[in-house]
Formats: sequence, structure tokens, C-alpha cells
Amino acid sequence: MSSQDIINKIKELLPDDAGISDFAFEGANIVLYSKNKVFAVNSRELTRKIVNNIKKRVEIRPDEVLLEDT
Repeated sequence: MSSQDIINKIKELLPDDAGISDFAFEGANIVLYSKNKVFAVNSRELTRKIVNNIKKRVEIRPDEVLLEDT
């Protein structure tokens, strides 16, 4: 499965309000950056579903925009 196939499969599993701004491959992990604060914090079940589906390590992190001081 190519990296583009993996990203496409993940996109199929994500809800519309996930707010994913970027995908990154960091070693053995696939990292998704979300602009939706609630999704980034409460995505444990979805992460488990994605992992079981693609058989890869997945992390969902808040996007940099959420981490900046306002």
C-alpha cells in the first residue's frame, strides 16, 4: 500500500468536521494535524478504528494554529 493509498483510506474514515490540515509520515507513525480542537483531543476511538483498518501507527495532534498564543 503506497503512502497516497494510506492517506486516501484515512480520509475515507474521517468525519467531515475533523479539520485535518496536514498528514505527515514520521518514522513508523502517520501523524494527522487537526484544526478542530475537540476532535484532536477526543479522537481516541477513531484513531483505534483507523489503526485497525490500515495496520499502521497513527497519531492525531492539534494543528500549530491551535497552539499559538492569541
